[in-house]
Amino acid sequence: MTTNTPSEAPSEAPSEAPPNPPHTFDRNTPDQQEITAILAKFNKDPLELSVISLGKDGVLRNLSADRAVLDAVGLSPRLVKAFLDRVPPDYRALTPELEDADGSKATYGEMCHPDPGLLPRPMGEEQKKKALASLDKN
Repeated sequence: MTTNTPSEAPSEAPSEAPPNPPHTFDRNTPDQQEITAILAKFNKDPLELSVISLGKDGVLRNLSADRAVLDAVGLSPRLVKAFLDRVPPDYRALTPELEDADGSKATYGEMCHPDPGLLPRPMGEEQKKKALASLDKN
């Protein structure tokens, strides 16, 4: 008969890290309802490859895969905060400069023709192909 000593205890499978809890926010506040209305009015990319981007200038933009501006709205600091409340805390921690953004005084030209440094990099051809392939599957 074999017995296990404390140093020979059977090994257990490593426990997996608990999954991240879903990020939630109160959708019923007036600010969140206003953000929802803004997003609902954004022009849609016919290829469905657009992204929503909040720039350091406080402007919320709907961008094509090539980063052409499809639609843009300058957000007040109050609405910037409401939009950021929708963003998971780990991502929000990577972009602290957005906390003080104010797009309420941005001109039409600034919103629709921003400095390229305010925009995410364009989607590469390989990314586009993968995204379109996943859309075809759905």
